[in-house]
Amino acid sequence: MDGLSAAVTVVGLIEVTAKLIAVCWQYKGVKTSARDSKALIGQLEGLKGLLVTIDEILDEDQPNNASRRVALTSWASSERLEGFYEALQGLSLKLQPAGGLRAARDVLLFPLKQRDLEDTLREIERMKTALTLALSVDQTLVLHFA
Repeated sequence: MDGLSAAVTVVGLIEVTAKLIAVCWQYKGVKTSARDSKALIGQLEGLKGLLVTIDEILDEDQPNNASRRVALTSWASSERLEGFYEALQGLSLKLQPAGGLRAARDVLLFPLKQRDLEDTLREIERMKTALTLALSVDQTLVLHFA
């Protein structure tokens, strides 16, 4: 994966994460779903923050930034980002309420059962850990070349 592909994938991840946050806000207003949706929103917002940081690094155009982009791009080439994207797309499909008259009923019933929610929260935490590791490697490069 080249730098442009990594940047496009990161932007796609940011977009799908933002959409998921918006969908979760629909459930947050319902008493029976508020706690679950709040937990998911918190994890997704943390994930989005990490992705925005990586996107900013990939977009920076500074002379000493080439090695940073190479490191983050090679990290992304292991197909982690594509796997994250697919996982978030799947979650988006599960959470998206149906259209029409069923939409109101669907928002009243949080679509993830407790076990699914716990698995989803763990998966997002795993994504955040991997992104944090990539940013740690990036910071090491910054210190090395400073």
